[in-house]
Amino acid sequence: MFHAHENIVFRIIDSLGEKFPFTIDDLREILIFSAKVPTREESGDVTMTQSIEIPVQEFALDWTMSSGKGGRVGFAVSGQVTLLDNKRFYKIDGVLYISEGSAYCRDIGNPHLFVRRNGVEESGRQWGWETICNRKSCSRLCAMDAYFVRTGYWAPADRAIQLSIGAETGWNRKRSFSPTVTVRLAD
Repeated sequence: MFHAHENIVFRIIDSLGEKFPFTIDDLREILIFSAKVPTREESGDVTMTQSIEIPVQEFALDWTMSSGKGGRVGFAVSGQVTLLDNKRFYKIDGVLYISEGSAYCRDIGNPHLFVRRNGVEESGRQWGWETICNRKSCSRLCAMDAYFVRTGYWAPADRAIQLSIGAETGWNRKRSFSPTVTVRLAD
């Protein structure tokens, strides 16, 4: 079991020569001791936090993009938001998908879609919008839905999470956003 460690130790001793303060026997004892260090569970020192979940808040948001040619594509994001570890962290599980009109992706300019989130504190102050789902082109969403998970710190003053769908179209990446859905997690 210690052959690999002994080879490394011998190489260190050879490279340092007589300047090395330990003998080979001392190093063997160190290796044997380090191999016998008990884990946290064995020693009874279990300080890991336990993930206690409160009821899950579900969300759903539908948004339709239209083109001048009469094509319409419906997008939807749905999922759930949970507070974890005694309300110290939040977790957003969701999926972004095309709900209708996938044949018209080219008509609306094959935009790149993403999901963003914002937090609202008790005072009304907001965290700022942050993208939580990688950008996927509309044609790519036709083939596969975009699943995402986002976790973060939840402060005692935090009250709600806002979510919306964003789209970037054209060579200049013009952005447009859906209306927001607010998921209230604390009173």
